[in-house]
Amino acid sequence: MFAGRMRLGMVLAVVVPLVGTLGGNAAQAALSFSAAPGWSSSEVWSGSNASHFAVGDDGFYIYGAEQVGTDVGGNPLHQNVVRHFDGVNTVEVARSPSFSGSSYSPDAITVVNGEVYWAHVQSFSLGGSANVYKSSFDGTNWVTSQVLDESFGANVFSLSTDGNHVYGTGAAPSGDNVAFLFDNAGDYTVLADLGGASGGAGFDPDGNLYAGLYDFVDGSAVKKYSASQLADRVSGAQATPYDASDALGSFLVPGTGSPVMESDGANLFGAEFDVTFTNSSPYAFDLLTNTSQSLGTLSGALLNNLTTDVYARDGSVYFMGRDGFGPFGDAAIFQLVPEPATFALLLCGGGLVLARRRG
Repeated sequence: MFAGRMRLGMVLAVVVPLVGTLGGNAAQAALSFSAAPGWSSSEVWSGSNASHFAVGDDGFYIYGAEQVGTDVGGNPLHQNVVRHFDGVNTVEVARSPSFSGSSYSPDAITVVNGEVYWAHVQSFSLGGSANVYKSSFDGTNWVTSQVLDESFGANVFSLSTDGNHVYGTGAAPSGDNVAFLFDNAGDYTVLADLGGASGGAGFDPDGNLYAGLYDFVDGSAVKKYSASQLADRVSGAQATPYDASDALGSFLVPGTGSPVMESDGANLFGAEFDVTFTNSSPYAFDLLTNTSQSLGTLSGALLNNLTTDVYARDGSVYFMGRDGFGPFGDAAIFQLVPEPATFALLLCGGGLVLARRRG
C-alpha cells in the first residue's frame, strides 16, 4: 500500500489546438430513456465513441475511444479521446498515445477549475495500471501533462471532485482498494483503505465523499467520509490513511456500477445492473431510510443498455447511457428533473439540496 504520499513527475506535454468540431449533437444515438413516475427526462447530448463524461461549469466533457489506423500486422490502432460539448458544438480537447487492440480503456474523467483529469487505464489482462493526464486550456490551445504514470502500478476506477481537489477510487500497487486524491503538487495521496473491490465515488453539496466498493460478503457498499476528514488528510493533520471503520456512514446500495455516484445531500444516485448483468439503469438511494427507487429504464441499444457516471447538479440528475460495454458504441447524456409534486415532496422532507457549482 502507498505509504501516504508519492511524488509524481510531470513527464508528458501534449498540445491540442482548439480547432474544428466532432459533430456536436448531430449524431443521434439509438438509446432512449423512460423516466420513472415523478421525473421527466430529456437528452442533452448524443454521439458515438463515448463511455464516460464529466459535468463542468462550461458544459460536458466526454471521454471515449477512436480507431485511428492499423499497425504493421493489420491490427487496429486506437486512441482515447476527450471532447468538450458546450451545448452547441463538441470540440476535441486531448488524445492519448495510440495503442493496439483494446489494451487501454477510457475509464474515468473529471473537471475542476477548468482542468480536466482523465484516466488512460490498462486492461485488466495487463494488470490494470493507469496513466492519468491533466488537460488545461491556455487561451489558444489545450495543453496536456501527465500526473500519474502506469509504472507506479496504481489502478483508477473513478475520478470526481469537491470543487477544489481531484479524488478517486482504485487499486493501489499492493492491490488494496483505496480512495485517493491528487493535490496541486502533483502527489497521489491515499485517503482511505476501503477493502473489497473498487466501486463508484462522488460528493454531496457539503463536500462529503461517498466512496464505493464491492464487498465479497455483503455486496455493494458506500463509505461516507466527511469534508473535515478529507481536509485533515490533505493538510497532513491526519498523518495516515483512514480505514473503512473510520467512515462516518456505511450504506449497502443496489450497485456501484457507475464510476461516479453523487449525492444531493439526502439521496445517493448510482446505477444498478439487472439480474443478467447485461443492462443497467439509474436509481436514487435514500440515505436516511436506506431504500432505493428506480429513476427509469434505459433502452434501445443493439448490445447492452448501460448507465455510467451519475451526477446530481442544481436539482437535476445527469447520466450517460451507452450501447455495449466497450467505448466505441453510441452514447447519450440524459437530464432527469423531478416533476413539481416530486420536487415538493423532496422539499417537505428536506431531501433536496441544490448542489453547489463544481468544476
